[in-house]
Amino acid sequence: MQILVVDDEPLFLRLITTQLEGLGYNDVTTAQSGREALDRIQARAERFDLILLDIRMPEMDGVMLCRNIRSLPAYRETPIVMVTAMSDKSYIDDAFAAGALDYITKPLDRIELKARLGTVARLLAQQRAAAAAVAVNTSLSSYAVAPPFAFDDAIALPNIDRLLSETALENYLLTLGLGRMHGLRAFAVVVENADQLYLTGTPGEFVDMIGDVATVIQDSLKAEDVLMAYSGEGVFVCLLRGEHGYDSELLSATANFGMSEFGPIYCDAGLALPSIRFGGLARLPSLSFGRPTRLLQMARMQIGSHETNTPLKRRLHRRRIASL
Repeated sequence: MQILVVDDEPLFLRLITTQLEGLGYNDVTTAQSGREALDRIQARAERFDLILLDIRMPEMDGVMLCRNIRSLPAYRETPIVMVTAMSDKSYIDDAFAAGALDYITKPLDRIELKARLGTVARLLAQQRAAAAAVAVNTSLSSYAVAPPFAFDDAIALPNIDRLLSETALENYLLTLGLGRMHGLRAFAVVVENADQLYLTGTPGEFVDMIGDVATVIQDSLKAEDVLMAYSGEGVFVCLLRGEHGYDSELLSATANFGMSEFGPIYCDAGLALPSIRFGGLARLPSLSFGRPTRLLQMARMQIGSHETNTPLKRRLHRRRIASL
């Protein structure tokens, strides 16, 4: 694994390089500023597999550097992990919104670092398998996502603002912890005819649909602090700070009206227009125990009557079994 570590403290760079080498990661490059990091990225023929960023740096902080790296086509899906002493919620929010996959606070714990790097290694293996599929598949979406993926697979679209991978959204909640989730609400949005769109359209058209719906969700909410992920089966899970006058029926109507602007595109492709429904808000009780990520499951439950055993869904299930 080729790793780039960016921090303005030379002592920390030596410390983390030693820790990484002790864990078997010997290909480590360091940079002491955002500008130096971008120069190193652009000078390389091969891309880095993992980038570790400090947040508090002069001239260009880690959040801005993360955004700049994400703007490079070759680095839209590269795991970026914040390694920083900044533990305030505002820094965590900004980091994940900028495209960070995970967030580790200093001082570093060797066991925690090893576990996070193991997660990254598994993610990289999945990305390489997907890249191999892209190389031989002509049914690409405009987001450069290609099969194989099943109807119930979570799909990440790295070039849509505030649309995270499901893993990143879960890591965000784990980083916050239960103590900093006061006022945080979750809700789900379902594309009720997603199964039909999956079966009748190409894989590329289905991924484009996910991107269209994500854009409409953000436009309907008119909130800058929403984070969301597509979790499969036509369902988006979203996080919102406060309730912002949340009205699921009004938001559903607004989203479907916004979706109607895409009507000619879907008509030309011979596809039905996505039908969007917002679920109710979910929140954790004041005295709550367990993993923070269960808030997402609570949000999925709020979508209520979303059918999971329709004839189309049964066909999708049989198709997946046949492909195994």
